Amino acid sequence: MKFPILMMLCVIHLAAWGSQERLSVEGYGEGFFFSQPGERSNASADMMVEPTLHFSDNAKLCVAIGFQHPSEEGGMFEAELEALSLDLRVNGETGLSLGKVHMPIGLYNLYHEPIYFLTLEPSRVEHLIIPAEWHESAALVKRRFGEFTVIAGVMSGMEASKLQKKSWIREGKESHLRGDGKPGWLARIDYGTMGNVLVGGSVVTTPLLGSSASATLVEAHVSAHFENGWEAMAIASRGWISDIDTLPSGVTVDKRAEGASLTIGYDIGRQYFARSTREVIFFGHTEYARPAQTMEATGLGGSAYATGFNWYLTPRVVAKAEYRDSTQEGKRAGVGIGFVY
Repeated sequence: MKFPILMMLCVIHLAAWGSQERLSVEGYGEGFFFSQPGERSNASADMMVEPTLHFSDNAKLCVAIGFQHPSEEGGMFEAELEALSLDLRVNGETGLSLGKVHMPIGLYNLYHEPIYFLTLEPSRVEHLIIPAEWHESAALVKRRFGEFTVIAGVMSGMEASKLQKKSWIREGKESHLRGDGKPGWLARIDYGTMGNVLVGGSVVTTPLLGSSASATLVEAHVSAHFENGWEAMAIASRGWISDIDTLPSGVTVDKRAEGASLTIGYDIGRQYFARSTREVIFFGHTEYARPAQTMEATGLGGSAYATGFNWYLTPRVVAKAEYRDSTQEGKRAGVGIGFVY
């Protein structure tokens, strides 16, 4: 659902109306520039503004507004209402989210901020196999059990007519509640926290509206930061479509897709210069993503290797540099910056 900038400002203004003390505004942004031999250089920037209206200590209205340059359609600029949810806290350990929310599957969907991943862009596993920035109409319950966190709920289905081979089920996201379709469901469990050690996994099954087919995704993830300066992040995902023969005519999409990625970093600033926080991290990265058919025929997937470094100017601002070699995109070098506010 696209919104002009004027409407974005109106949303923030209405949220602030009443009491300025009830409004908090957070978010994050990133921008990067990369060049490939023999091709024109490219640059892009994204920013997320997340105003939150606090009705009380136990109820708040959360809005996520995304700004992107250039737009997905090739224009100069795009603004989009990405999420709008009512978050309720039942007690200290249990919460509810109702509305258009980010789907809590994978790492990037739950931890978007660029300070959490070392590569210039998130792994293609979380762009192609798991739809990154996946928003759906949903009702979610979140419950903490000590170090464990469990999320479960129901969600609207995907649009079968929008599926494409080159992006698997990604283009079917962001549908809305319809009377002629059954809801999907999802569940996630994590142990630990993202800043230390996080281990978990999630599963989602969603009907493909306009057919009898359904798509299922499962993933497992781990993120670890150690006192000796080493850190790592890994994710593996597999998806498949049941009753694929019932999809609308003209829709061509693979029955299965899978992918995995691994990033290992070493913080020389903390290790050799006695810094108390992350400072200069050199990393190596490898990934692959593929459907059941050949990668060349579908345009989806391939393998990639990358190396580079992150320089944390502050714990909330990071400068990045990366060299990447991909079977789909070739060689490229890039620099970028990310921040959280």
